[in-house]
Amino acid sequence: MHIMNDEIINELYKRAGTPEHVVRHMQAVADFQDQLLDKLAAAGLSYDRDLLRCAALLHDVCRTEHNHAKAGADFLEREGFTQIADIVRDHHSPANDIEVKLTPSDILYYADKRVQGDMVVTVQERFDASLSKCRTPEAIEKHDALLSRALAIEEAIRAVISERSSE
Repeated sequence: MHIMNDEIINELYKRAGTPEHVVRHMQAVADFQDQLLDKLAAAGLSYDRDLLRCAALLHDVCRTEHNHAKAGADFLEREGFTQIADIVRDHHSPANDIEVKLTPSDILYYADKRVQGDMVVTVQERFDASLSKCRTPEAIEKHDALLSRALAIEEAIRAVISERSSE
């Protein structure tokens, strides 16, 4: 079962050694994602909100580890939360399909890219802040691909919301 209460989530933070600033980031991502899901629901798209909220609250649970998305997913699987683990595994590098499908992983990826620390920012601001960490041409290429994916998801969300509001 993927539904968790705050006590279980806090216990997972403790077991994983998740720093407090990372917990605040995940909470801000979950709050932003909730607002986004409200807009998508009004436009006729529905998601398992409890599942996505849990995924947002745990997407960086192993942030201090190398390849934190995989490490977090592996940790959550060991704890018995496989559905959440599947979303967490993909939140850092979503599918690079030409067509955006607005999967749960896309939604979490986008919400994560709209929150820097615990502040909501634009996608461009978030990626501008992280570009200086890219020290090789390969890293810059990956950075640019992830930015493009975030902007494509944003455009797909915008299209769904505006299409519904124009009806």
